[in-house]
Amino acid sequence: MEGHRARRARTPFQVLGPSPLLHGWVWPFLWVLAVPAVTVPLHLSLLVQALPSCVLLDAGLGCPAPLVLLSLAPGLLNLVPFLWSRAPQQRTRTAALVAGTLGLLRLVTPVLLALVSGATVTVALHDLPGDGPNSALRLAGWFFSVGTESAAVSRVLWLLSVGVMVVFPWLARSGGPRRGGRMLQPPVSA
Repeated sequence: MEGHRARRARTPFQVLGPSPLLHGWVWPFLWVLAVPAVTVPLHLSLLVQALPSCVLLDAGLGCPAPLVLLSLAPGLLNLVPFLWSRAPQQRTRTAALVAGTLGLLRLVTPVLLALVSGATVTVALHDLPGDGPNSALRLAGWFFSVGTESAAVSRVLWLLSVGVMVVFPWLARSGGPRRGGRMLQPPVSA
C-alpha cells in the first residue's frame, strides 16, 4: 500500500476535459439570461396550484406568503452559474461570480418582496396566464406587461444581466475598461 497514491477529488471540469461549453466565459451569462424560460413557467404553475388557498381582493388575489415563497423555489436555478467558478480559466471564474451574483439578486429580490408583504402576498390577476389556445401569447404578454413590483424588478434585473454580459469582455481585461485614454476593443475569439 505504500506505493499507492491517494486519489484527489476531481472537479467536473477535469472529468469532462477541455470543453468549450464548460470553459467559455459567456456560458454563465447565457445561463442567467435563458433560465427564466424555465423558472417563470414553473413559478406560475406552482402559483396556480396555490390558488385554492387565495382570496379575491380589489388589487388581485391575496395568497398565503409561504405558498408564494414555495412557488419561487425554481428560482434556485439562477445560482447554477456559480458552478463555473471551478473552471480553469480566470476569466470564466470571474464571469461565474458576476453572473452568479446577478442570479442571486434575481432569486433574492422576489423572496424579499414577498417577505415584506406580510402573511398575505397580493398577486395581480394579469400575472397569471390563462389556459386555452392563446396561453403562450398570454404568457408573452405577461412578461412584457407592467406587473407587480416583483415582476418589474425581475425584468429590470434581467436587462441588467444583458448589459453586464455585453460589457464584461471590456471590464474583465486586466487593465480595466480604458488603457492609454483609448477605449479597449473586445477580445477576438479564436
